[in-house]
Amino acid sequence: MLLHDLLDDLEVHDHVLEVRGETDLPLGSIVHDSREVTPGALFCCIPGTRRGGHALAPARVRAGAIGCLAGGRLHVGDPH
Repeated sequence: MLLHDLLDDLEVHDHVLEVRGETDLPLGSIVHDSREVTPGALFCCIPGTRRGGHALAPARVRAGAIGCLAGGRLHVGDPH
């Protein structure tokens, strides 16, 4: 499955406010635990017990996440 397949799904499409970047990428997994991010993962940024996923997003992108699902705007910078 490609990331754009998930984003184009009718149940998801109406809830997506903004998509930035390439979406023609293979989607390997969808995770919410930052420790489980592997290359090809979509990281869901949710509040954590110690830190929120928003704070971890830049590091997860550097770890290979193809995208981050967030409830607000993220500033992840250049992943390289």
